Amino acid sequence: MQSAELLNKYINVFLRNKGTSEETISNYKYRILDFLDFCKSQRTKDIVSNTEKYAKLLIHTKSPKSAYIYFSTILNFLEFCCLKEFDDKERLHRVLGSLYTIAKQSSGGKDVMSEKERNRLYEVVETLLNSNDYLNIRNALIVLLYESLGLRIKDILRSKLSDFHLLKVPKCGECLCYEKDTIFYCSDNKLLKKAYKKAQDIMDDNDLIAVSQNGGTLSRVRISQIIKSILEQAGIESSISPRKDIIVVS
Repeated sequence: MQSAELLNKYINVFLRNKGTSEETISNYKYRILDFLDFCKSQRTKDIVSNTEKYAKLLIHTKSPKSAYIYFSTILNFLEFCCLKEFDDKERLHRVLGSLYTIAKQSSGGKDVMSEKERNRLYEVVETLLNSNDYLNIRNALIVLLYESLGLRIKDILRSKLSDFHLLKVPKCGECLCYEKDTIFYCSDNKLLKKAYKKAQDIMDDNDLIAVSQNGGTLSRVRISQIIKSILEQAGIESSISPRKDIIVVS
């Protein structure tokens, strides 16, 4: 599939299906075309090397905020299509993850968790899971769906346990997967899989995840408070940042 076809599919499947405005789509398209033109101008056709070069160019030629906006757009585009088109998928995912962090830090963003902070978060979450308490398990699952699977709060609000599946993903093994707009978002995070299995013991498959013990639906504000509370327990002042090694299968 040619780059132009990939771009059109990304716009039609991934953006328009999400209800993205035409103005935003136009901005996305401009940035992606700039990246594709850069790749065409390079001697090597290795997408990973060209992505690295382009990211470094952005960091040195644009303001931190502008570089981050550009690079986030490119990351989303590449994550959408890389498992279809690129041979060295594992290497590309590693490069995307490291360059995302570089771009985010260069923008002055305070919501990038260090590995130490992420590990502290996991320690708190594991303690919650081991308590076998309904609310603790629910809260741990909510945080991990956000952090390890990249779900937005509005996705978590409307998700049922039955929307998630443990599937075998090539080269990654067993992953927890979530389908959205014909795309599967998967994570092999062991804690996330543990939280899902614990939730299966206390919830029905057709139950919404974001509900109180009495069955009332949680609000967007309440979910944000749950995430913030667990971060505070882990001694993390920055806001949570989703992992960038989420596996995308279309």
